[in-house]
Amino acid sequence: MPIIWVAGTTWDESAAKVRTPDGSSVAVGGDVSGGGGQVSEVGTVYGEEVADRVAKCSDGGDKAVYISGASTA
Repeated sequence: MPIIWVAGTTWDESAAKVRTPDGSSVAVGGDVSGGGGQVSEVGTVYGEEVADRVAKCSDGGDKAVYISGASTA
């Protein structure tokens, strides 16, 4: 399932890492711990732009995992 990261999270293309708002980072395949859950009908909660991105990442699905707080290992 696609992940909806906490606001302020960015993708570092050159390092192939996700950078969280606290400045930590995690590479693809790395470990992350945090709070969150699963959301259905992403468009209702996050808007159509996010729903379109989720659909592209999940072969048309409308479910995603969201992270409300994260720390990387």
